[in-house]
Amino acid sequence: MKLFFYFGLTVVCGLGWPSLALTNQTEAQETVQFLYEEYPPYTYERDGMVQGLIVDRVKHLSNQTGIKISWQESNFKRIVRQINKPDMRQCAAGYGKELFDLTTAWVSATLALVSNDTIAIRAGDLKHFEKHQSMDDILSDQSLRGAFIQGADYAGFDETLLTAADNRHLVANTSDLKLGMLVARSRAHFAMIDELQTSYLRENVRGADHLVSFRVEGITSSRRLYVACGSGVERRIRRELDDAITQLFSPATLVP
Repeated sequence: MKLFFYFGLTVVCGLGWPSLALTNQTEAQETVQFLYEEYPPYTYERDGMVQGLIVDRVKHLSNQTGIKISWQESNFKRIVRQINKPDMRQCAAGYGKELFDLTTAWVSATLALVSNDTIAIRAGDLKHFEKHQSMDDILSDQSLRGAFIQGADYAGFDETLLTAADNRHLVANTSDLKLGMLVARSRAHFAMIDELQTSYLRENVRGADHLVSFRVEGITSSRRLYVACGSGVERRIRRELDDAITQLFSPATLVP
């Protein structure tokens, strides 16, 4: 998952409610289709079941409102394009620090917060990293190679330290989890991925069981989970979603 720098949109739901009654007593429940990006541990498929942290939150909303849901895999660009189309009757849920990818969508109250103050390292390197006080210190250490996503706008530290040593660090057009695997395979010493992603790799991917999260000063921030709906979604539906979010998840807290 892209940290700090843009809205990590991961879920979209197409709404088809000819006569809507968003209550748990609704007998003829409409089905909402959710498109999701394969993005563990937030949204992913395992053993034929879609699961993840975002999926769990959306299911809570479904239980609260009585809306049935189905899932279909999509991709980030298509999701953003769909939610921004005029009069589109679709909604989205995702993590991000800012909403600049959403130009016309309605945005709900906050479902949850996720902390972004860790990096992934190998357990055997922990003592070396403990000598550093901040992310700037780590970037200044010429013995350390980091893994970053190409084009990312990282925040919370001096980016000139990164660009000044771009011949040392790995900057790739890839996913966050693949960044973590660069560390697991000793191609880099640290990767800019969050604690939940590091835990997922350690518990589910062969060869990554020695990865640990290291909390770093200077990159403290948080992303939030919210629902965004296209302009074609009725205001009444948006109110129902906001009411359910407020009842279930307010005030927003760090997850898991």
